[in-house]
Amino acid sequence: MIKKNPLDLPIEDKIKLCSPPMNEGEKFHGFLEVHFDNINGFGAGEILNLVRDELDDAKVTKFKVAAETGNWSYAFEVPRLTVSGREFDMSDWSVDDLDLLTQMFNLQSGEHRITGTSLAKRTTLLFAIVSYKDAYWQIINQSNENIDDLEYIKAKRTEKQILMALQRALQVGKFDINDTNQINVVLKDLKIPQGEYEYWVEEVRTANSDIVPIKTYKDVSRKKWVLDNVDSKIQFSSKNDHKVQGTDQRINISKTFKGGSGQGGLDDSDYDNRLCDEAFGYLITEDCKNLNIYASYKDHKGSEERLNNFRRRKEHLLKNKLDFFRKVVKAADEGVFNLDTDVTWKHLPQTQEECESNKVITL
Repeated sequence: MIKKNPLDLPIEDKIKLCSPPMNEGEKFHGFLEVHFDNINGFGAGEILNLVRDELDDAKVTKFKVAAETGNWSYAFEVPRLTVSGREFDMSDWSVDDLDLLTQMFNLQSGEHRITGTSLAKRTTLLFAIVSYKDAYWQIINQSNENIDDLEYIKAKRTEKQILMALQRALQVGKFDINDTNQINVVLKDLKIPQGEYEYWVEEVRTANSDIVPIKTYKDVSRKKWVLDNVDSKIQFSSKNDHKVQGTDQRINISKTFKGGSGQGGLDDSDYDNRLCDEAFGYLITEDCKNLNIYASYKDHKGSEERLNNFRRRKEHLLKNKLDFFRKVVKAADEGVFNLDTDVTWKHLPQTQEECESNKVITL
């Protein structure tokens, strides 16, 4: 018995193999077999998905082969279309209400699948017909459709395409570029891991501001920018590897400050202290006569005023810390405090044995 190509099954059987989309901000109105001629713009050589910049030819080829060899699987997520003029009509209408002879559709997702089947000399495909709450949720669903490279053929969204989705969300007024919380809401809707929020906040702000020449805050990229744009012969030092250069005996370090604490959110409660320890660690050695700190700043929110406030604040960081150290040493020398008698460590029980006996055990 010859196995029938799943693409040639009766539409009723195809629908039984599919699951309707169930996504936030999206409404499903039914399945339809749609001719490619009824999809606006298809075949004109342009990318129809608003948050894609290119198609992956390898993925297209895999769909073409699947369509030709009968290995098509309805585990492939059914591509989605919207009805022209009803993209944002989430009322209780059905595909049964449409005139299929004249109705035109807009592609929402599945451009690789449609292109592959078209190259396999097919002219129709089963689609899920959907509508959206608004333009924002259309963008979110288009981007999230490409979130993973799962067990079947799928073109995972790239970093550029994530940024495209953020740009579209900005264009439709979903967030204020200066409001981190609003941007984080969009990142959550895009299913971006929370640990990446800070990175994407800076990426979208960088894309919409002329004040940040460095396109990433990753250490290796930041240092490369300095080498490419300042001095290709610079060697950067670390606490464990001092690289002294030139007759002026200079040490170069590269740092990014993110702010978030202190007056105006211009301080780094942890990083400022670590930078001071590192900087003074260089300066107290005989081999370092000059210290160059190549500094960049996050959380400037696209504001030149805030960026300059960051710069002025950091320029006083080491002096302020040194003044504090002097006060501490002076007070200690004058007997204002004595570490041996005035400070007591009260250790809390933390091991299972200590918790059961309520007694701290020290070696």
